[in-house]
Amino acid sequence: MFTRRRTLVAVFFALVFSISLVFAETADASGLNVAFVPHNRENLVFSGTKVGSVSAARKGKVYFFGLVSGDIDTGKATITGPDAEDFTISSDQCSEKSFSLGVFQLRSCTIEVVFSPQSRGSDKTAVLEIPHNALFSWRTRPLKIGLSSKLAYECGDGVKEGDEQCDDGNLEDLDGCDSSCMHESCGDGNLDDDEECDDGNLISGDGCDANCTFTRCGNGVITDGEECDSGFFNSDTDPDSCRTNCTLPVCGDGVVDSFEACDDGNSNDSDGCRNDCSFPTCGDGVLEPTEEYPEQCDDGNDDNTDSCLSTCVEASCGDGFVYNGVEECDFGVLNSDTLPDACRTNCRFAFCGDGVVDTGEECDDGNTDNTDGCLNTCKLATCGDGVVQVGVEECDEGELNSDDNPNSCRTTCVNPICGDGVVDAGEGCDDGNMDDMDGCRNDCSLPTCGDGIKDDGEECDDGILNSDDDPNACRTTCMNPSCGDGVMDDGEECDDGNADNSDDCLSTCALATCGDGFVAVGLEECDDGNLDDGDGCSSACKIEKETDHSVSPDGDGNGSGDADSSIADGDGTDGMGKDSVQGGGGCGCVVSASIPAAGFAAQILLAGLFLSPLAAARWRRRR
Repeated sequence: MFTRRRTLVAVFFALVFSISLVFAETADASGLNVAFVPHNRENLVFSGTKVGSVSAARKGKVYFFGLVSGDIDTGKATITGPDAEDFTISSDQCSEKSFSLGVFQLRSCTIEVVFSPQSRGSDKTAVLEIPHNALFSWRTRPLKIGLSSKLAYECGDGVKEGDEQCDDGNLEDLDGCDSSCMHESCGDGNLDDDEECDDGNLISGDGCDANCTFTRCGNGVITDGEECDSGFFNSDTDPDSCRTNCTLPVCGDGVVDSFEACDDGNSNDSDGCRNDCSFPTCGDGVLEPTEEYPEQCDDGNDDNTDSCLSTCVEASCGDGFVYNGVEECDFGVLNSDTLPDACRTNCRFAFCGDGVVDTGEECDDGNTDNTDGCLNTCKLATCGDGVVQVGVEECDEGELNSDDNPNSCRTTCVNPICGDGVVDAGEGCDDGNMDDMDGCRNDCSLPTCGDGIKDDGEECDDGILNSDDDPNACRTTCMNPSCGDGVMDDGEECDDGNADNSDDCLSTCALATCGDGFVAVGLEECDDGNLDDGDGCSSACKIEKETDHSVSPDGDGNGSGDADSSIADGDGTDGMGKDSVQGGGGCGCVVSASIPAAGFAAQILLAGLFLSPLAAARWRRRR
């Protein structure tokens, strides 16, 4: 029977799912979902409640199953039926609610009812109805839960009920109806037709019980060892009945009693009925993986932040609940890897580097490359951020960028260069212009001789072509080639690098020649500056010997002797002739080359003898 029922349930849900697919485009999503009450919970039974008293609350459970995403809305629960006034809703979690469902998601709610009979009579019945907007429902629409009760019988209330043989409205014995509402003929010692035995007493358990039946289970008398005995009404199948072994109904006897939601008669806690005779419910702490109760987990709590949701579904990213310690966020279907500021599909908060520009970010390229247009801080790359943007910037030292400090990256993120007005390493100067003649070269070097540029104070500058050895070259001192620099240049006959006119090269860079007025040592005996013969120095620069020339000093000491042959007149100046020797005054007077040295000395001696008497007479006159 159970297998056939499960098969029918499976066929039902398959049919419902097929219909949902057909009508999904046109029907309201909530209308395609299922509302149901479990079969073995369609009735709440109240037993043993006396008139004027209130029973314990019985709990009914309602389930909603999602075929598509949507909400199931319920109306207000009501109790209808012939004895509706005897039943009251004491707790209601199902009325006027909206239950949000995902695909194949199970939700539930509970509603509790109490029984308070107002009058005697037969058993009471009513129906609990819960309206809803689901297209499909289990058994009925709206959902219905049957309510029924069995009144407790009270001996002495004057009403013969149940297993009472009589009820005279009192609890007195020996008045024909004893205090147990049994005929008092039993116990008189006489065996009547309706008696199995009569031992003359009303003591039960002595072999003949107080109802004059043999002591046994099922005679309607509770004796030692029996928990109950309802006699003919003992039953192993009827709810709330004393069992045929005279034991009270218990969970596990296979009969669903009023205090039980289910009873499958076994100790398997995962077969659809708990060992405490309650239905498996999400949150009871017992995993129920059956088709009827398809739980993935059950941790026994309603905490949606742990590994098991209150719907008994394992926590997962995208379920709309944040799994503590595992997930940072979870927006359910709103999780997105493309929407700004959304929880990502891995249940992490939006972060810099996820490829989506969120609030507070200027950019987000989803990589860790700090050299492109977007930094790892999700800021647009700019000059001065301290990161060199490849292909755009030459350098970037952040706050250290400077247009004034030597060797610093400039504020335009270019490397320091010659011409930026700052003297950097390797530069002798930097005036920030392209004027090559203002004291700083365009290559940021100081003007120097040899740089190829003629500056003030330089006669020339041919750069690397400057040479102290090459003819006609600008010298390494940046002076033009000149006579006396030791290099024979154009227009020079020679250049021995000195000012000595007695060698073979004159200070004028002309070759020494006879007649140039300079005596070439070792080559010339004399050089009077002409090539005339007979003037003491021949045209071959040889000293000419004396012939007819004589010395005729005039004695006045002023060197005014004869033009061609004169001697010193004693005053240190030479004579007027061009052939003279040094006079007595040491001035370099020249005598005729034809006058022998001995004759000259004799002339001096004779002059002294002649003049000495005159000098003595003058000296005496002065005295």
